[in-house]
Amino acid sequence: MDIAGIKISTQKKIENRIEELECSGKFDEHIQPVDFSSMIPVTETYDFFPHTVFFRMWSAAVRFIASALGPLVTLFVMGARVQGRKNLRGVKGAVLICNHVHVLDNMVVRQAVFGRTLYITVAEFNNMKGLLGWIIRGAGTLPFSTNIKAMNNLQYTLSYLLGKGCVVLGYPEQSLWYRYEKPRPFHDGMFHIAAKNNVPVVPMFITFKNPSKLRSVFSRKKTAVLHILSPVYPNDSLSNRENVRYMMLESQKRYRECYTDFYGHAPAYLTRP
Repeated sequence: MDIAGIKISTQKKIENRIEELECSGKFDEHIQPVDFSSMIPVTETYDFFPHTVFFRMWSAAVRFIASALGPLVTLFVMGARVQGRKNLRGVKGAVLICNHVHVLDNMVVRQAVFGRTLYITVAEFNNMKGLLGWIIRGAGTLPFSTNIKAMNNLQYTLSYLLGKGCVVLGYPEQSLWYRYEKPRPFHDGMFHIAAKNNVPVVPMFITFKNPSKLRSVFSRKKTAVLHILSPVYPNDSLSNRENVRYMMLESQKRYRECYTDFYGHAPAYLTRP
């Protein structure tokens, strides 16, 4: 078992599954089955932003622990570090996007935006029962839903938080592809949120490189670098729909440029994304 807790045999299955999906052009499908058994459905009565004293105290405690221990955990597990914090200067309310390549990538983003209040949009199946669910909600997750009224409530909550200067993270690639290095096609949901609320999109892209000699003693896994790229601001001369497309295409362009600059070549796929 390696440092990330994934057996080599499991890792090989993941790599094979990713290759299979890439060959078939299914870039947003999950590489492992989703467990819906512990999911709490997000209905129109779901409270996305509880104001109770208990929840506020719980959330403050979870956020403090995540901010204090997160950098140590991500450094140990992923060897993660952050570049490009200068691109966050002057940015308050914003939509953050990141390639989804590790279960801990949201913790690296939290480290990158330290000092700002972070919320994370997640798939409905991440809204779980039990202690883990409470921890995730305390950390600031906001689940999507198949319920139209619930989604309207989520949109209202997001507008409120962005107006308060908070930052909201989302994964436009949709599914987690473990340690996948190339950028994948985007879904446009996070860009609709940015355009509707007239806030910038801050693209973040995680790359991987070979471990140092010291680190390779206990792990041969590549280490991660999170690049904070330049923000994409809405264009006042464009309509809401045009801004969605504009910001999505510009963010995709920044991802590809980051990949090419870091690895020294353009991303090559087994089939066209």
